[in-house]
Amino acid sequence: MATSEDKNIRKTFTVLENSKTDNEKFAALLLFAKTTNAKELSLEDRKRALDAIGVAFFNRLLKSKNIPEDCEVDVYRSLALKILSGLCGDNQLVLEFEVYKNLRSINDIITDSDSQEDMIIDCYDLLSAFAQTEEGSIKLVDYGTVTALSEVITKHLPGCEKGQVILQSVLQLCGDYAWKKDTPSMQVVLEHFCKQLETFQDERKFELCAVVSGIVSSLPKDVANKSLQRTWFKSLVHAIADMFTSKLGQPQRDPALRLASSVLDKLGVDCILPPNRDDCKLLLVIIHLSCIEVRISLENLNPDQITSKADTLVSCYNLLELIICHMTSAPSLKLDENQVLQLHSAMEGAFNSVIFYLREQSELEIQNVDPSQIVLASVRVLGSWVAEETSALKARVQEILPFILKLCKCQLKCTKTKRPSLKKKSVKFKSDTEDHTDSTLSSKLESCTITQEEIENNTIPQNVDLGKDSSESHSDITSEDVKDSCSCHVSESDNSDHKRLPVVNQDSTNSDSTHSNSDEIEKLEINKSDQSVCSNSTSSGTSVSGDINIRNVDLIGFLLPGFCHMTAEDLSRKILLDNDLQSVLSLYFKNCVDGLEEKFEEDILRSMETLCGVFLNLVVLEPELIAENEELHKVTQSIFKCAKLICNKEDTLTLWANIITLGVFFLRQQAHVKYDKDDLTKFFSMVVSFIKAPYTSLTVDSAEVLSVAELYIPVWDSIYQLWYLCIQATTSCLPMYPTLVYAMMSTGFLPHIIRLLNKVHGRNVDEDTLLCLIGVITSLVTSEVKAVDVLRSCGGFEFARLYNCSELEKLIEK
Repeated sequence: MATSEDKNIRKTFTVLENSKTDNEKFAALLLFAKTTNAKELSLEDRKRALDAIGVAFFNRLLKSKNIPEDCEVDVYRSLALKILSGLCGDNQLVLEFEVYKNLRSINDIITDSDSQEDMIIDCYDLLSAFAQTEEGSIKLVDYGTVTALSEVITKHLPGCEKGQVILQSVLQLCGDYAWKKDTPSMQVVLEHFCKQLETFQDERKFELCAVVSGIVSSLPKDVANKSLQRTWFKSLVHAIADMFTSKLGQPQRDPALRLASSVLDKLGVDCILPPNRDDCKLLLVIIHLSCIEVRISLENLNPDQITSKADTLVSCYNLLELIICHMTSAPSLKLDENQVLQLHSAMEGAFNSVIFYLREQSELEIQNVDPSQIVLASVRVLGSWVAEETSALKARVQEILPFILKLCKCQLKCTKTKRPSLKKKSVKFKSDTEDHTDSTLSSKLESCTITQEEIENNTIPQNVDLGKDSSESHSDITSEDVKDSCSCHVSESDNSDHKRLPVVNQDSTNSDSTHSNSDEIEKLEINKSDQSVCSNSTSSGTSVSGDINIRNVDLIGFLLPGFCHMTAEDLSRKILLDNDLQSVLSLYFKNCVDGLEEKFEEDILRSMETLCGVFLNLVVLEPELIAENEELHKVTQSIFKCAKLICNKEDTLTLWANIITLGVFFLRQQAHVKYDKDDLTKFFSMVVSFIKAPYTSLTVDSAEVLSVAELYIPVWDSIYQLWYLCIQATTSCLPMYPTLVYAMMSTGFLPHIIRLLNKVHGRNVDEDTLLCLIGVITSLVTSEVKAVDVLRSCGGFEFARLYNCSELEKLIEK
């Protein structure tokens, strides 16, 4: 049975729905406000009320200038805002009922210093509802609310604290869009906060860290690249230096480290190096403190305490990744020997703690439970270490490889065929390597020792005259000391007061992963560590820590460079294979290929290039496994599919070379496996194309010389060894696969190569290239009788004599 209260509400709804004129609507609205508590209404009732009133009526209330003489000037606006904020607390209702059409009026109210306090509160309640979703946040950007919030914050208008929270939410959900839509306002806000961060010398400095971190994290790439030209950049760097050259307690270290992580992630490690700073000491201090924080957290805290420090810990991980990438792919920091040893020692200690933590976690049952974000982040950061450091902590890493592979299998199971994206916030690093720290730095360095809503009554007008419905267009509002057994003091040149800084220890090292080669490959080496951690690094700073889970962090992608190293070492490879690495990589490779069908994402391409390196290690060092393992037979089928997807595409040429070479190597060991003949024919045609396409002739000083084809010039340095290996493997495959012989003959391989080499007359033809080509030509002639006739007709005798190929000459004569 309906209560009297329910009957009153139904009666009110009837009055609302039957009102026609503005007077009737206003009277009904007053009745509604008096008899109901909007926030206690069901979603359906609130929708019914909004439908009955109509957004257009609210819009007229907010814009009307025809206020009766005996009423307060804001009576209409106040009532409209009260009802709207009560009914539209749900983040979907503000969008469904187009409340965003009132945003410009709301912007006017929050930027007017004379607006009533209760109206401002209602405005921010509505804006908060918008800011809870990405779509709502985009509406705030489109309707000028970000501009209004910028004015509120920088002028310290009433409600600026709430405005700050809303702006942070908007930037988290659609920061890139907000910057592109209203760059001037965003620059003003960032400059405002950076100046405060630089000026404040009390707890407010550290309270601002989260705000500045959120804004910096939202910077688009083009804006970040031009940051050095902005005044806020100098203020920001000076503020960071001020914090890290002071004594910081735990409450100060956490926000400072999170800010440093965001800044270095978005603006690059170079932002705190010369010429922006006098030296690299600030970077060393930050990295050292990160290492200390990792050790304190993982070695001394219980699981609940570790979870509570997730944001800080993940930020420290991010800083470790960044310094590893910088030291292995950027110009040397020019550290002295002592600094290098200290840096390497500190980082080794930090990663030792990471391994210690993961080993503890490996003893827990995770089959039916998602691993925690700290576990996932720990595996990821460890991947950056093993990608570059091949000696230190190797035995300890080997101990947890079974657990790591268990996590990888868990991820593949959770994501099924959908590959998680590596892209969060991509960190770009220089590709050219210069000076690198030696990866065999002593592991015997001394390690660090660590301790430790009511509605108010208004005067009600008796006659409502809102005038005509206003147009929707509306103009925009134009530490505590860190203890450590290796202590040193560093003084900042820009600080007159000498401050004690914690020692910074350690450096990540760069050791290029080289594939072990069989005798037939001789001295040809493929370096896959170019793809190492820097290729797959993405932000793991504070903005990521909240949503790290097994479904959206590509653990395998981050571990691939390390796997590339480990599969070249006997013991590590045995452990990995004993724990079913081949099945993990097979499914991961399939998922990557499936992802290419949707879009050629850069991170997928890089991961696949590195994955090819892992498989090449296996095919050279474990040929029997490639021959017999059914999971690896599936890899061959995925190779056929991938080769077709990326064939003849300039932006995937490097991956294509990897895929073709890997496919030939696999097929050489799998001659007994029955693959679809059509797939084999198409793949072998692409193999022939890869062998003959890279070289052409070029006229130099009136003479024809052998030259790399224009299409291949940009990538030749990274794929030429693959070309050699592909030819060698193809030479071995010719007697095994009639379809390969057919592909060679039907694509005109022999006439093309013979005429090209005859044309250049040996000019610029290096010995390795010549030997590889002669080998494949000879193998083809011995495998196919008709090849001899083709050779004779296209200048085979001339070729054999020109390049002293006595064996080939004899074959032609027969």
